[in-house]
Amino acid sequence: MVVRGAAATRVDSREGKRRRVDTGNPQQLRDHVHAAAPRRSGLRVQFRAGEREISLRELHAWVAAIPREDFVAGLGEAFSRYETLTDVVFITALPVLPVIGRTPTNSNGTWRPHSLTLLYGAVLKKNDQLRTALDQRMHSALVDEYVCELQDAVNVLFDSRNTTRALRPRVAEAGGLRQLVDGKQGRIRGNLMGKRVEFCARTVLSGDPVLGLNEVGLPRSCCENLTVPVVVNDLNRDALGRWRIRYIRKRSGQRFYADALPRQQLLAMVEVGDIVERSLVDGDVVAVNRQPSLHRASMVAMFVRIFDCDTIRMNYSGMSGLAGDCDGDELNIHVPQDEASRAELQELMLMSTNIVSSQGSRPLLGLTQDSLLGAYLLSRAHLEPRDFWDIAYKAGLSCSPAAEAAAAPVLLKPRAQHAGFQLLDLVFFELGINLGDFARAGVVLREGRVVQAVLSKASLGIADGGLVHEVFLRHGHSVAARFMHLVQRCADHFLDQRGFSVGIGDCIVEHAPLDAEGLDKLIRSDFEQGRLPDEPALCEALNAITQLPPPECGDNRLLDMITAGSKGSVINFNQITRSVGQQFSALGRLEPELAHNTRTLPHFSKFDPGLDARGFVLNSFVQGLTPTQFWNHAKPSRITMIDTACKTSETGAQQRRLVKSLEKAIVCDGGDGKRMVRNVVDGSVIQFDYGEDNLDATYMHTLTAEAAAADEGTGPEVVSAAARAAI
Repeated sequence: MVVRGAAATRVDSREGKRRRVDTGNPQQLRDHVHAAAPRRSGLRVQFRAGEREISLRELHAWVAAIPREDFVAGLGEAFSRYETLTDVVFITALPVLPVIGRTPTNSNGTWRPHSLTLLYGAVLKKNDQLRTALDQRMHSALVDEYVCELQDAVNVLFDSRNTTRALRPRVAEAGGLRQLVDGKQGRIRGNLMGKRVEFCARTVLSGDPVLGLNEVGLPRSCCENLTVPVVVNDLNRDALGRWRIRYIRKRSGQRFYADALPRQQLLAMVEVGDIVERSLVDGDVVAVNRQPSLHRASMVAMFVRIFDCDTIRMNYSGMSGLAGDCDGDELNIHVPQDEASRAELQELMLMSTNIVSSQGSRPLLGLTQDSLLGAYLLSRAHLEPRDFWDIAYKAGLSCSPAAEAAAAPVLLKPRAQHAGFQLLDLVFFELGINLGDFARAGVVLREGRVVQAVLSKASLGIADGGLVHEVFLRHGHSVAARFMHLVQRCADHFLDQRGFSVGIGDCIVEHAPLDAEGLDKLIRSDFEQGRLPDEPALCEALNAITQLPPPECGDNRLLDMITAGSKGSVINFNQITRSVGQQFSALGRLEPELAHNTRTLPHFSKFDPGLDARGFVLNSFVQGLTPTQFWNHAKPSRITMIDTACKTSETGAQQRRLVKSLEKAIVCDGGDGKRMVRNVVDGSVIQFDYGEDNLDATYMHTLTAEAAAADEGTGPEVVSAAARAAI
């Protein structure tokens, strides 16, 4: 506002109107400024005490009047270095971020200042306006408005969201000092806690059952560009001819690009003590990560296998730890650059070390999908000796006379045949392990020999107390990973021989008829007589329809997959073949929401109590859904999808807070074979015994009294001893 003579013209920024104000009339000027301030979107930053407004200058005087001993006693000794509390509450000298932190940008040949530079300029402009108003001794109402405008400019500089006025597009997008620091893209999380790194690769994930659990297949193009530094010595000098050398670093500090040099010239340049940067080769160890990194198994170590492909390949059994699948997920690869990093990866972070999780003392990895289905079908099959030994040979199992004696045919007449589960005996023979007597999860062993086995998710998958879990506890993660891989290869080669497919015939099954019509009539009759159904009991009865056990239907491939645990459930089977069933909302059956909460869809009459009007879908997916059934089925699915999307961000933020609060706790040596938990920041002891019992939960195993009696040698006391030794 500029004052000329006795009157001035003021432009209201919100309404765009020019108003003439008589500055010679203090009351008119005060009323005008006070009336315009609310429209200026919070430029007047004032506090209210009783019924009287307090200006910033009054607040400054009040804070300055607080005795030093009072605010030190109330706020703590840390404030004893201040003479008055105004040094803390008010800013008299505004610090300016150096230019290096707000560098200008070049857009189409034009240099544009950083948004913070614009905000600092706005503060200087408002400060100059206030100084001019004070020098010209303008009316106190005008001075108060300039003070509020300066305060608002400072507020926007610190936090661009701390205002209600419209900001420039660039300022609104980039924000103030808080936006520069805050959030995932801020300076702390984006540039300090997480940085862009070298020696990494990223591409799409695909499955490969031939690879071992600890192996990852990388594209040749990635491996040629990623390098590992190797110090040349007398032992590895001969291997230089087999490596692709990208760079040579001499002991003098010089660095040469060597990829284009002839092989003989390159070998002549290299001396003992030089460092060569070679491309990745088979057997190198790398770190594999899938984001979001939610737990330990989200970043694991794996050994490289080079392929002429464009995707990262890994065994399907390891994908559950990464929470990944093959529908477009991408993985990150990080190559260690020193021996200490490589040793840490190999000893602490291998994929196989995550077979059993300490979080629940149960397996985290196991056979999945086709491999699990193949193992189930194999355990139920009888094979000709030719087919049996063909699978064993292709899976890499021993075919020696001793192995033949370990897996003799179980049937001799009318012709010799092997039981499919006898391949487990060959796997145990190959690994040199003996589980003794074992009777759990559908598998029976006597003196280490398989007597009976129906392999399924309970024994080979992600389940507690199965074969994978037992082998891990008794023989360690390396043997368990090898066991999983050999069983998986046997199952895959059996599926190559047998084949497997699901047809429409598997979806057509004769079920006992559902008397939904009778139930519907009963509900309508009760409604007409003024009686309402017992909703909890009715919901439980309708929900049980999709959980009924399937009928005896002979060879059904859908049921094979469900029984094996590879895909699907009894609910899926019933929805495909019998009835989709009742659709539920958060409060039970679908509630009427149309026509003043009197009907669920316009297709039904008002206050219709029938099953179909409240979300019951009688038809199966094979029969096909009517339009109303399709709508009722899609409605709760949509709500569930929205809830899942909303809860993901909330739970992710909460988990991050929990993890950040615990990252300073480390497990270290406590002496006498024990471990203790310390605070890495100040070295204080959190727990003298890890977990208060000094047991590693990875090696703990819960057994019922019956299971412990049937499986001697793996009782709680033996497992506890193994856990104490492991930790």
